[in-house]
Amino acid sequence: MANEQSASKGSYPMENIKEVHKHDVLCGRGNFVNNHAGNEYFRDLVKYHKVAYVACDKGEKGKFSRLIVHEIRSLNPPGRFLKQDNATNLWFDIGDKKAIDKTRQALREGAPELLKELTEPIQEDADRVVSSEALASFASLANEYKESIQAVFKVWLVMMEYMDFFSFGNIPG
Repeated sequence: MANEQSASKGSYPMENIKEVHKHDVLCGRGNFVNNHAGNEYFRDLVKYHKVAYVACDKGEKGKFSRLIVHEIRSLNPPGRFLKQDNATNLWFDIGDKKAIDKTRQALREGAPELLKELTEPIQEDADRVVSSEALASFASLANEYKESIQAVFKVWLVMMEYMDFFSFGNIPG
């Protein structure tokens, strides 16, 4: 095809695509898109990273979406983020910016509820505290706990940046 671009593990068309493959993430709605193997893998990656995403600082959140897009694009054959042209019924890659935006949205879905689940035990314990001295002590411990979790996630993020940790099929789910 005339509009082919070189991908990391071979040459695959990025527009005027007639057939999608199992690593492609399809944009759109419906059972075909939802049940496509690439979309299922994409959702597994999002699910795998969501707790860390919710627990990390705002400045660290972007790393998760870039990591997931990189993982999809690093598969063999490389995964593409595809949208279908309604006029031609052919598929085209939406590019990294839109792929990262799509991934950020997927990571945010259900995040408030997950954050509430993660912090509920802390809140339940705080509700049982009656004295202001005990409450101050609990708040101090909670702060230390939060900083420890954030430190662990920062170390984990650095490790993820320097390691090719994932390969297709190794994600629990």
